[in-house]
Amino acid sequence: MSKYLIEFTRSAASALLEYNESGYLVKYELTPGSFEKAQFEYFAERFPSKEEHIQIWLNWKVANVKIRKVQEDLSFENFYNTYAHKVSKKSRAEAIWSKMPDTERAKAIKFIQVYDVRLRSSGVNKKYPETYLNTMEWNN
Repeated sequence: MSKYLIEFTRSAASALLEYNESGYLVKYELTPGSFEKAQFEYFAERFPSKEEHIQIWLNWKVANVKIRKVQEDLSFENFYNTYAHKVSKKSRAEAIWSKMPDTERAKAIKFIQVYDVRLRSSGVNKKYPETYLNTMEWNN
């Protein structure tokens, strides 16, 4: 299985696409953001139903669109270990994680490194894992 995260930065929308071993789309999750009708129609007309289509998209240099292959393990254990601030009740953070779509999970894990760098330079304390998830820090 291959996964790709497409982020439409201008509209704060994203799509997580999952392809099977044969290269066919088997699952997708859209986080709508503020898609305008024209943007939604553009994406719908060019929807990458095969992995070969997303490979073509990777070569495009489209402003305000970021595409990357998701290599991360989107499990809660991976998030919790990567976040590495094991305070408060783990079960509270896990309950929030279980309700999140994969698009948000991928962004949450990806942002941890950036978040840690920001904290070191600002001197602010790291949020509890459930607070990080509840406030969706990666979208701020």
